[in-house]
Amino acid sequence: MKKYLFVFALIITALIFLLASLYSFVFDVEYNKCDMTYMFQYPEYIPVTLPASVRRKFPEYNLFVYTEGHSEPVSRSVFEGSPLLFIPGNDGSHKQVRSLASVAIQMRKTLGTKTRFDCFAVDLNSEFSALHGPFLYRQSEFVRHVVDHIESLYSSRAKFSIVLVGHSMGGLVARHAMTLEDFDRGRVPLIVTLATPHQRPVLASDSEMLSFYSDMNSYWRKNRATGLGHVALISIGGGDRDLEVALPLTRIDSGLTLPRNALWASASHVRNAWASTDHRCIVWCKQLVIALCRSLFSTAAAGRSDAQSVVVEFRRHLLPSTPAGLNSILKSAKPASDESGRWFYRDLADPRHRSIRFERDKLSRPVFLKIVGKPIG
Repeated sequence: MKKYLFVFALIITALIFLLASLYSFVFDVEYNKCDMTYMFQYPEYIPVTLPASVRRKFPEYNLFVYTEGHSEPVSRSVFEGSPLLFIPGNDGSHKQVRSLASVAIQMRKTLGTKTRFDCFAVDLNSEFSALHGPFLYRQSEFVRHVVDHIESLYSSRAKFSIVLVGHSMGGLVARHAMTLEDFDRGRVPLIVTLATPHQRPVLASDSEMLSFYSDMNSYWRKNRATGLGHVALISIGGGDRDLEVALPLTRIDSGLTLPRNALWASASHVRNAWASTDHRCIVWCKQLVIALCRSLFSTAAAGRSDAQSVVVEFRRHLLPSTPAGLNSILKSAKPASDESGRWFYRDLADPRHRSIRFERDKLSRPVFLKIVGKPIG
């Protein structure tokens, strides 16, 4: 009898720990600090007619261009800006381009710059691309045809280039399109991915999914310094709130591209954002979208073309900078403490002493960092 009671108690204990873990995983996350992006005019998604051959081969896919009201040239089928193509992810919609495109329109007006981004978006029929590998191959092929067609809309230009922005699996579609034999890779100087699982699939549902990753990553590793040496790859993960794609999966391996050509960051690390995002929120988080648009406009204004310069420009706008000399001070600092080991303030009137307090939502008590040395600035 005692044996059965012990087993029963063990099972109950295990269930309690399991339920507590599930509760913590689902509910014990920081609240959403992202602001919503709003438009100043009614959003419009204008269909772009693709060649008949493309429509026959991909009848379920479409291409749209975003505009607001009737003031933008693209509403009159006049394309005179810098093209940007948004690729949605698993069960995604082409309408998810709204936040990025709307902020880009308003930022251009605020800055008074002539730089304009024509924001296109592909409609991939809301396919569950994270669960079925063949969808990813087919979407990559469609994106290749779309880029070819968008180039034809700017036929008067001597040199054509386009920025690819992919959400979730859409980031993988953008990267895989670069591996296709008949794709002109020189047209794509920048790929920005949002909550994209670069490391491995979240769910290896079939062999085609594994082959997709293997083929794509093998090509990128082999051609990172030659055929893809001109491409800047920016990857931003959602952070703790993203329960679908964990932050480590969004990391870019050093072998996939040249280290100087890549930038990986969490949304919670982005300067002036400091907000973790869930999987879908990352496309409309106002703080993050503004930072991305600033990076795009700054890159265009500075005339950046090589991958290393583009990454430097994005790093300048996305990541916080460290004041000169701070690292050396942190290494040499020896905070004073009382007998309990807690850090404390001392000699506040002494200009050589600075006490900085850091707080986070999940910390049970305040944490103090005391820097002793020459003041910065």
